[in-house]
Amino acid sequence: MTTITTVATSTPPPRRKAGRRPIRLAMQQDAAILADAAKNPGKSVAQLAIDNGAAKDTVDAVLRKYNSNIKEVDDYRKNRVEIIAGIQGKLLKTLATKDCTEASVQQLATAAAILIDKERLLTGQSTANIATFSHLVAEIEGAEVDITPDP
Repeated sequence: MTTITTVATSTPPPRRKAGRRPIRLAMQQDAAILADAAKNPGKSVAQLAIDNGAAKDTVDAVLRKYNSNIKEVDDYRKNRVEIIAGIQGKLLKTLATKDCTEASVQQLATAAAILIDKERLLTGQSTANIATFSHLVAEIEGAEVDITPDP
């Protein structure tokens, strides 16, 4: 009589491809690298890698991928009111000439109205007609309210 014995062997979990980081870790690490680079603009790639526990190649790739975008975003934030006003002008010219190839006139008009609303919001102006609400509140409370705008 022959006895068969089996030996349990465990197989290791599949290995991640070299150079791949889990997405959540990658996003957190990229954000940390960019924040560190923004706070310390003179820091070398090697020092950023050491401080953030990343490979130099990873730091270099992150900086190449996002650094130009950071400058573009900063420039946009500083000039967004003027940028929005310029886009409004282009939209209104398109409406005036009816040179609408991809968008309908209604879509362009809606886009222009939204941009005007955003420009007013960014410059601290009212984006809603609050005079109507002031009258309603005054009637309900029985008080007089001056709704003339401040100079």
